Amino acid sequence: MEDTETSGIPRWADRIIRASFALLFILVPLILTSVNYELFEYNKMMVTYGLTAIIAGAWLIKMISLREIRIAKTPLDIPLALFFASQLLSSLFSMDPHVSWFGYYSRFNGGMLSIISYILLYYAFVSNYDDYKNYIKISLATGVVVALYGVAERLGVDKQLWVQDVQNRVFSTLGQPNWLAAYLVALAPMAMAFGLQARSSKFTIQSISVGFWIWNIITVLFFLVLLFTRSRSGLAGFAAADIAFWGLLWWKTHNTRMLRMPFLILHAAFALIVFVNGTYVDSIDKWVTFRAWKERIAQSQRISTPPQQDVPAPAVATPSATYTAPLLETGGTESGTIRKYVWQGAIAAWKSSTKTFFIGTGTETFAFAFFQFRPEGHNLTSEWDFLYNKAHNEYLNYLATTGIFGLGSYLVIIGSVIWFFFRQIFRGSLHIDLFTARAALLAGWLSILVTNFFGFSVVIVQLLLFLFPAMMIAGNQQWKTLHIHFPYHVSKWISLALFLVLLGVAVLLIMLSRIWYA
Repeated sequence: MEDTETSGIPRWADRIIRASFALLFILVPLILTSVNYELFEYNKMMVTYGLTAIIAGAWLIKMISLREIRIAKTPLDIPLALFFASQLLSSLFSMDPHVSWFGYYSRFNGGMLSIISYILLYYAFVSNYDDYKNYIKISLATGVVVALYGVAERLGVDKQLWVQDVQNRVFSTLGQPNWLAAYLVALAPMAMAFGLQARSSKFTIQSISVGFWIWNIITVLFFLVLLFTRSRSGLAGFAAADIAFWGLLWWKTHNTRMLRMPFLILHAAFALIVFVNGTYVDSIDKWVTFRAWKERIAQSQRISTPPQQDVPAPAVATPSATYTAPLLETGGTESGTIRKYVWQGAIAAWKSSTKTFFIGTGTETFAFAFFQFRPEGHNLTSEWDFLYNKAHNEYLNYLATTGIFGLGSYLVIIGSVIWFFFRQIFRGSLHIDLFTARAALLAGWLSILVTNFFGFSVVIVQLLLFLFPAMMIAGNQQWKTLHIHFPYHVSKWISLALFLVLLGVAVLLIMLSRIWYA
C-alpha cells in the first residue's frame, strides 16, 4: 500500500530534475560575473556543481519515495566505469592531488569532481527521461542568445571592456573565441535537423514552412558568428559536422528530392556569407571571397596596362590586415611550431616513467608536468615564458595527465558511442525524424572531437560531450532495479532518509556558495 505522505514526492522530484536540466543548458553558457576573479569558467563550473547536487538529490529522493533504486543500463556503462577508474587512479597518485580533484585554477573543468558531476548527470538523464527534444530546443534558444551577443560584440558593443580585441575575434559569454566556436558548431546540426523536420512531405518552394526558415536562419546565425570567432578549429569542426549530418541522411534515405532543396538553400547561404565576409583563413579566402577576386582582376588589369608613373597605391586597411591575434594563433612564432613543442612536451611527460606511462602525471597537472619536460626549442619561440595549463590537444592532455589508461578509456567511450549509433541503424528501422535527430546529435558530438583535437574542452563543451550520447541513448535503455526494504514503521524511516538527503544537498549548496563567493 502506497504511503500517502510520499505519494506526490516522485512527481515533484521529476519536476525539479526537469527544471534543473533546463537551467543547466541555459545558465552554463550564459553566466559570467565579475564578483570573483574569474569571469567565465569558474562560475560555469560552480553552476554545474550546484545543479548536479540538486539533480542528484532529487533523483535520490524520488528513488527513496518509490522504495527502489532504479538506474538505466546503457551501452556506455563499462566505458564510463573504465574512464572513471582511470581518472580516480590518476587523481589518487597525482603529483598534485589538490589540483587533480578540484581542477587547475582558471580552468577547473577536468578535475575529478567535475568528472563525477558529468557522469552523475549522464545517468540522471538516461534514468529519468526518454524525450530530449525540449532540452535541445532550450539549448538552441540559449545558443541564439549567445550568438546574438557575439554579433553585438562584432559591432563593438563592449570593446572598451576587454584587453583583447573582441571586435575582431568575438567570444560572447564563453570567454574565448575557440570555446564559442566549439559550442555553436556542436549545436548547428540540431538546428539543421529541426529545419528538415519542419518541411512538408512534398518539399517545394511554395510549401516551405515558417519553421523551416526560422531554424535555417538560426543555423546561418551560428555559422556567421563562427566566422566572427576566426577559429580554424571551429571551421574544421563545422565541416566535419556538416559532412557527417548530410552524409548520414543521404546514406539512410536515398531520397534526393527530400534533401536537395534544404541542402541547397542552406549551403547557398553559407557560400554567400563566405563570399562576402571570408573565413579569415588566407589559403581559403584567396579563392572564394569577393575581395580576393576583385584584387585579382585589378592586378591583371594593372599588368596588362603599362603604368604611366611609379606611384604606390595607397594601403587599404582590412580587418585581416589590422587585426592582431594572440601569439598562439598568428603573431610571433608560427602557431603550428608552438603547438609542436607543446605536444612534444606532453608526450615526453607521458613517457617519463612507468607510472606516468600507465596513469599519467595526475589529472589536470599538465601545467606542472610541461615545465619539467619542455623541449629546448620552445625557449626560442615568442612564447618561451608562457604557462600552458593544457596541452592544446584534449587527447594528448589525457595521455600526459592520465596515461594510456586514461586516454584508452576515453577512446573506448568514443568508439562505443559511434558503435551504438550504427548498431541502432542496422538492427531496426528508425523513423526518418528520429534518425534525423540522432544523426544531428552524432554530428554535433563528432564536431567536439574535432575541436578538442586542436584545443581542449571547457565546461559547456564537456557537458555536451556527456549529454549528447545520453540523448541518443534515451528511449533505448534497459533498467537495473533494486527494491529497498525499509524496517518496521516504514513512513518514519522514509521521512528520515528524505530529510538526510535534503540536508546533504543543502550543505553542499552552502559550501559551494561560500567557495564561489570567496
